Amino acid sequence: MRSHVRAGFLAALFLLAVYGVPAPAAGADDGLRVVEAAERQDWEAVSALADAGADVTATQPDGATALHWAAHWNEAETAGRLIAAGAEVDALNDLGVPPLWIALDSANVDVALRLIEAGADPNASLTTGETMLMTAARHGLGTIVARLLERGADARLAEHERGQTALMWAAAGGHSDVARRLLESGGGVRARTTGRFTALMFAARAGDLETVQLLLEAGADLEARAIDGSTPLLVASRSTDALAGIDWRIIPYASGHEETALYLIERGADVAAADRLGRTSLHAAVETNRPRLAGALIEAGADIDARFTNPVAALRGDYISRRPYKGATPFWLAARAANLEMMRLLLDAGADPFVPNAFGTTPLMVAAGLGENDARRPADHRVIETVALLIELGADVAAVTPAGTTALHGAAAMWEDGVIQLLVDQGADVNAEDNRGRTPLYLVEYGNANAPSESTAELLRALGAREPVVEQ
Repeated sequence: MRSHVRAGFLAALFLLAVYGVPAPAAGADDGLRVVEAAERQDWEAVSALADAGADVTATQPDGATALHWAAHWNEAETAGRLIAAGAEVDALNDLGVPPLWIALDSANVDVALRLIEAGADPNASLTTGETMLMTAARHGLGTIVARLLERGADARLAEHERGQTALMWAAAGGHSDVARRLLESGGGVRARTTGRFTALMFAARAGDLETVQLLLEAGADLEARAIDGSTPLLVASRSTDALAGIDWRIIPYASGHEETALYLIERGADVAAADRLGRTSLHAAVETNRPRLAGALIEAGADIDARFTNPVAALRGDYISRRPYKGATPFWLAARAANLEMMRLLLDAGADPFVPNAFGTTPLMVAAGLGENDARRPADHRVIETVALLIELGADVAAVTPAGTTALHGAAAMWEDGVIQLLVDQGADVNAEDNRGRTPLYLVEYGNANAPSESTAELLRALGAREPVVEQ
């Protein structure tokens, strides 16, 4: 230890004697200590070091300064002291992030105001093009938005990846007061993202009626089309606020989407508009179970038997394919969900209860379970009531798809014992074979990934089902 100290002392003397360079002062590393103290929230140490003349612009290996940490921890008083001591308000860390963005992203208003008052660049942006104004708008920080605009922030700027503006971010977050300020500053009510989304569509997706009204008053296009063909009405109709359970079930909660959609209808939105899948607002109202909206759409002239023109290619999280949606009518969707209220509403409006999807699956078949799996299946009593209603309407229990499957195949695959009994009582063939030679009993015994249902198998045998032939 002593030899190291002696070597350091001699080196210092050498520097001074030969080059006339003084040895580093004892506090030369204090700049880094300032940053480290700020990181661990030791504000007394930060203040003491700053008052002693430590370098408050020093950075950690990732480029973070003490001011970045003060912004992160919402330490406005210390931020002010650092700025007074010479900290750079627009210093960037290695990711290109200034202290102001850190303060805004954490909604640390006090620090943000200090930074803005100290001259932080109101048009500073991240490498993505996200401006400070966008960040403040996303978090609904009205005071900050106003101050940034006063300091010259440009409300027309768009981020690089999707072309979204501060107004769009305010609309998406349901911040009508911020949206109003941005509109007053030329926020661009008709600006489009790369996907052709508008601020009005973002507000519709958020179910924010107040912002929707504000945007329409400012000249937003009621019939604007996104790249997928969606209109603001379609977006509002299909959107919902919900929680996803561990079993993938969706639990909706109160939102403003229905009121927003109803308002758009009142303003004259095209109720027949369909996206590139052929989905209309009426399809969406059925899927989101909004009878009042469905009724308003029908009254306004929606096509009661509109059909999906294309399948939905993606799988949802519960692995239920929406491919069968091709050709589906609103009534078909209601039958699939065993939504009796919606089915009756559509029937009263003249819906055809027998229109199949593009693959020949009738409403009766899908209600019975054909093409489904057990995730999100309606309660058994609702399924039985739905099937009974469809039979009462005249649905053919013996109808066959091009693949050779019947409603009974669907009920058997879903182990719907009550539906099986009802279908057979109405004349369904318990031994019907599909194009692969599979009977309903075969599907019970071998068609489910889980163990076969003993009760369903016993019921089918009691109803006359023959033992399935299984090739070895």
